[in-house]
Amino acid sequence: MSYLRGNLPHNPDFPTVAEELRKLIKRTDELEIQNKAAQQKINQYEKDIVKLNNRCDSFGHKIQELEAKNLMLENRCKAVDQNALARLINSRIANPEHVLTPLKEAATNLPIKNFPKHEKDIRTMAAPEITSTLRSLDQPTTGPTSDQKTRLRQAVGRDITTPTSALKAPPPSSASPSDPPAASQPTRPPPAKRAMSVQDKKLAGIKAAKAKLAQNRQYGGVADPRVRKRGSLAGSTAVDVGAEGGKKGVGVGEGED
Repeated sequence: MSYLRGNLPHNPDFPTVAEELRKLIKRTDELEIQNKAAQQKINQYEKDIVKLNNRCDSFGHKIQELEAKNLMLENRCKAVDQNALARLINSRIANPEHVLTPLKEAATNLPIKNFPKHEKDIRTMAAPEITSTLRSLDQPTTGPTSDQKTRLRQAVGRDITTPTSALKAPPPSSASPSDPPAASQPTRPPPAKRAMSVQDKKLAGIKAAKAKLAQNRQYGGVADPRVRKRGSLAGSTAVDVGAEGGKKGVGVGEGED
């Protein structure tokens, strides 16, 4: 018993214990308050994260819409280029029986259903087919069927109103009508023709020389037949032609010894 009395603790200090308990409770309350504030911040963070996720989703949808619009714009640009080339090819078709180059849908760049194979097929197309084809080409669908067919021929490049002669006409000259016409430049003949011309000139010169030689021989070596050789022969006659009245005088003279 003495051993137990010696090892038993002293009587506890209840006021001190109570004070420590009050401090512990106060600290616990402070921790709870801090935990509530932290929990509120955590909840606010969660709400902000949800809003951020929603914005990201919205941005994702907008990006998808932009990609779709970009694809549509790309298809439209391709359709415009291909349709322009097809219209150019169709406008140069001379034979109406020739197959038309098909056009593509303006919005999707896909082949157009029931596109006319020949120009003559447009005349036999039904009204719904014409309307659908015009709508695929982004063309107006108003007016009677005859106007729609004309519009469709224009859309495929076959309604050519400009005459062919006007397309082949030379461009107008920039000179004014009062300006004198420009002198035409002499064209130089080809070498073969130019050689023949020189040869012809040589032959003509030879013929002229032969004719003059024969004439000289005929008139005694004098080229002009009106000139006579004056000699010492008696009874030579000189004929003088008067300038006035066309009178003629004849004189007879004797020759000198």
